[in-house]
Amino acid sequence: MTPKYLPPGPRGWPVVGNIFSLVAGHRFLTMTEWAKTYGPVYRIQLGKETMIVLSGYDVIYEALVKRGEDFSSRPASPIVKLTNPKRIGIITAPFGSPWKEHRKFTLMSLREFGFGKRSLEGKILEESVALQAEILKMGNKPFDISRMVQNAVTNVICSIVFGSRFEYNDGKFTRLMDALDQAFSTNIFGQLAIFFPILQRVPGMRRGPQIIVDAVGTIKTYIREEMDSHKETFDSNDIRDLIDSYVRETKSRENDDETTFTDEYTEMVLFDLFIAGSETTSTTLYWAFMYMILNPDIQRKVQEEIYSVLGHDKPPSTAHRAQMPYTEAVLTEVARIGTIAPTSVFHATSRDTSFHGYHIPEGMTVVTNLWSVHHDPEHFPNPEKFAPCLSLLGRSGTVPEGRSRHAVWYRSTHVPGEAAGRDGALRALHFSAAALHLQTARGRYQAFHNRNQRHHSFAQELRTHR
Repeated sequence: MTPKYLPPGPRGWPVVGNIFSLVAGHRFLTMTEWAKTYGPVYRIQLGKETMIVLSGYDVIYEALVKRGEDFSSRPASPIVKLTNPKRIGIITAPFGSPWKEHRKFTLMSLREFGFGKRSLEGKILEESVALQAEILKMGNKPFDISRMVQNAVTNVICSIVFGSRFEYNDGKFTRLMDALDQAFSTNIFGQLAIFFPILQRVPGMRRGPQIIVDAVGTIKTYIREEMDSHKETFDSNDIRDLIDSYVRETKSRENDDETTFTDEYTEMVLFDLFIAGSETTSTTLYWAFMYMILNPDIQRKVQEEIYSVLGHDKPPSTAHRAQMPYTEAVLTEVARIGTIAPTSVFHATSRDTSFHGYHIPEGMTVVTNLWSVHHDPEHFPNPEKFAPCLSLLGRSGTVPEGRSRHAVWYRSTHVPGEAAGRDGALRALHFSAAALHLQTARGRYQAFHNRNQRHHSFAQELRTHR
């Protein structure tokens, strides 16, 4: 029985609750429809777990920004129990002193090694050369851009975290990329087996969760090997990358019995960076390529703007971003219409909280439906239409309040690890590649779009349907 202090919500089935309404199809669309009936704050039931769903910009902004500390924790969800049972790191760790300390230290270190600075540009430019070389190898044949882009994005992360990049055909790097893919490959049966562990006793049902466990193990082993190698060559006078930064900090706290700067914690923080940064940034670029191909007039305008600023041979820089308002508007629109993480990372209340007339107890899972924000017809007329021109205000190139504030807020607040993706050089660079080289893929992407034009899907589904 649901306590009276919780908000209302859709009726579910005994034992399983609302899970069958959510594991099939597009859960964010179902959640958006439920909000029309039960309001912007409502309850759902997944098995034994009760969750609160927030829909609409005002409610989500109030919870996560105005009252951020009340909703800053993370739930001990079934997938977290499977992949991070000690709940350490940043993305899935509960709100508290260790989380604050490691988040602050990681952000400071990332800034030191390039995120948000011009020092990142050289790494991106180097990777773009490799990416464009791979694209040019395809000639005029249709091809799948997904692995190429993920390779490039992950290599930028590798250069900051590990201090070096890898050739795309490197066996070790290929195994890492395969593991990153598998970590997001759970189907409906795998999801059910994760939420209801008893189902794993059914023949075949254990496979989905085991694939995730194995993939996570592969990624962590890769990180652990890099950490061991860095310790052997560590020089406190030459901090080369993020791992060195963590090694130095860990050594400085060796005599602190209560420190959380341990190898185990460092490994999980680095794992979080790979999972968040690689997947979200890559998938944003997939959507960008698709919309460029489906909208050749927009693609041409982006190309013309880039050429007008850079010419045919000048390398892009973050300093050029302000000179490319249309390209920036296109990227803002991609983030809005694609909404690559429609329900983002789940939050949890960090203390007992009163919210919109309801009492939400500490530790309750809170789901933010970002799709309801980015596709709200009150803020975005005809929200299914890709219309970057609406993000521009006349010729000034400034972005008006209302049209794009949601997409900008989403990209900067709810995608951990996407700092590299937000960097102006990375955007301009990959849009150059899109404008110059991706026309050859139009047929395959057009077929995908025609089958799915009514309902955009999760990031991993975009890749699956090619």
